[in-house]
Amino acid sequence: MHPIRMFVAWALGGIAADPKTSVPALAALVKDANPQVRKNAAWALGRFGPDGKEGEAALKRALEDSEPAVAGMAGDSLERLAGKVPRDAPEPEVPAGNLPPGLYHGAGELTVTVTR
Repeated sequence: MHPIRMFVAWALGGIAADPKTSVPALAALVKDANPQVRKNAAWALGRFGPDGKEGEAALKRALEDSEPAVAGMAGDSLERLAGKVPRDAPEPEVPAGNLPPGLYHGAGELTVTVTR
């Protein structure tokens, strides 16, 4: 089962709005026990670009994460926070990680399939 925190982080990064509220919440999720939550939170922080500077310390700590995917995403996001990567640059592949059945992520969109 995928924790809802994983999808919350992904959604916050997808809309990249209200950095004063969203960035501290995402910085806290970068320390979550679940590596998928940490990875999505790291990805989401990068989506704010320079507006996400408050999350920089959390991302720097995440560079030392035991999960390579988390550390790699933190590095990518730090470059985005520093303005080294344009906001319209291609995103890292599949930020949401292993999505459950019925969810697909690709090319900046999330498709939800509901079956009965």
